[in-house]
Amino acid sequence: MARTRQAISHIATKSTIVPVGEAEVDVVVASDAISDTGLLSRYEALLTDDDRHRYRQQRFEAGRRRFLITRALARQVLSINCDVASVDFVFGTNQWGKPNLLYPSQSRVAFNIAHASGLIVIAVARADAIGVDVEYPAPMDDTLEIAQRYFATEEVEALGALPPNCRDERFFDYWTLKEAYVKGRGLGLSLPFNRFAIDIGDGERPQIAVEPDVDDGRKWQIDLMSLQGGHRLAVAVELPSTGVYFGIRLSHIVPFDDPV
Repeated sequence: MARTRQAISHIATKSTIVPVGEAEVDVVVASDAISDTGLLSRYEALLTDDDRHRYRQQRFEAGRRRFLITRALARQVLSINCDVASVDFVFGTNQWGKPNLLYPSQSRVAFNIAHASGLIVIAVARADAIGVDVEYPAPMDDTLEIAQRYFATEEVEALGALPPNCRDERFFDYWTLKEAYVKGRGLGLSLPFNRFAIDIGDGERPQIAVEPDVDDGRKWQIDLMSLQGGHRLAVAVELPSTGVYFGIRLSHIVPFDDPV
């Protein structure tokens, strides 16, 4: 598909992470299936008291392991970008649940985290706000019915115009992009999916049209890409006043281990 080729054409893929530049987004991907006991112990040593409480609240081993790896990944990536020791970061959330940094509080680095089957992702940029989402497309029997319930009219019409065998893939393109934008805005479910529309043009960067009463005047760059294994990943980053677009860099690591 032309759209997918365009989406990954500006991606630089690396196996190590370095600080992001002024016009870069670094999307760092890790597996959620790390089982090395030495690494997991190291991750656990990084937890704060609040982290440990949340860690123990996870009912299942897979959830506890995902929480550990997520915290380790975030601490390593942010340490490289903020020049702060990985153990010193203190995380919080805003009133809608978006993760933020309580310390250091004046960092110029925006970040966001996403999970999907098998993957943990963190996106970072020297920007005011960023959102990321990752999904694994699965066959669905009720694509149009779900879209009619949650999506904007323009998106439902675009889906309906596609051949049935193409709708599931495009549905997840919309869903992933919309999740990334909502997460970037930091408003959670208070910003319904049907209050803005994504225009996905083949071979072009997707565009957002927001209803006036929920438009805060900020300009956003949104990008969509396919990861190896079939996952869809979307990034929404607030553009600076200069309007300069960000390049996207994709990295794969095992936190605090040799690059893979």
